[in-house]
Amino acid sequence: MKKLLLFTLLGSLFFAQQKEEAAPAIYDKYPKGQSDYNGGNIQFYKELHQLIVDKKIQPCESKTELYSVRFVVYPDATIKFVKEEYPENVEKNKCAFDLTRKLFKYLDGWKPAEVDGQKVAAITSMIIFPDALFDKYTEGYDAVKYFGPPAEFPGGIEAFRNKFSRNVNANGFKWDQRVQLVMYFKVDENGNAIDFRMDPSSGNVAFDEMLIKSAKWVKGKWKPATLHGVNIKTGFRFPIVLSEN
Repeated sequence: MKKLLLFTLLGSLFFAQQKEEAAPAIYDKYPKGQSDYNGGNIQFYKELHQLIVDKKIQPCESKTELYSVRFVVYPDATIKFVKEEYPENVEKNKCAFDLTRKLFKYLDGWKPAEVDGQKVAAITSMIIFPDALFDKYTEGYDAVKYFGPPAEFPGGIEAFRNKFSRNVNANGFKWDQRVQLVMYFKVDENGNAIDFRMDPSSGNVAFDEMLIKSAKWVKGKWKPATLHGVNIKTGFRFPIVLSEN
């Protein structure tokens, strides 16, 4: 019986980490629909701007600094910063980074996540674009309103899908039922595809590695996504369907 490999590759922006199988001590994201700040993002940025004014913080020299800060909000509404995954981001955006360390401790509107009616510790993030928080700040500002188009592959996602499919060699691998897998990767500020992973896994490490290599071998530089006109690192989610006919 001939095996038919069907690839459904649908790119989409995502900012989630891998789900835990059991209830974790710290959830990796907020439950859908829940806000991490009383009054939402608009209130958060309003209070942050006011702190900048009250504390007489000097504007950043660079007008293109942009930093996404990750932190844990605990049940008692206190916060703790998550260790930076990409230290180079701190070096490139030192002023924006320093703003978070200087001012977040004064913000008191953090809203803990809730699961089954109980407050829990959960990771969240905020985008800091200093140039919009000083003299240029406007009432109702929310950084997420300034996302540009998502990262784009030359010729579109269909072109990437076709190149990926041509790279796949499933010889030597067998499966006897329909399988749904998902490949995740990121497109960095320079248009490079990085940090590939499978979730869920096929259960066969060699097969997972073959799929990932097939994606890495795709030639072509991506056009990065932007926020406030600045290139940013974003993630893509690619469902892969394996079926036997």
